[in-house]
Amino acid sequence: MNDQNLSLRAALAQDRLEDFVRQAEAYGVALDRGSEFERGLALLTVQRCRGHRRSDARMPAE
Repeated sequence: MNDQNLSLRAALAQDRLEDFVRQAEAYGVALDRGSEFERGLALLTVQRCRGHRRSDARMPAE
């Protein structure tokens, strides 16, 4: 796959949302409502939030 044109669909299929967001930022893509960039960034944010909650749940209580 050509990394220069990573689509949101390909990024999701390949677990590469961070790469998609970085690519959009590098190209100066506007964060327009309903754009693929907005959706990708929202999905990445949700993934990160869920990841933090999971890691917090694994930590033993003090």
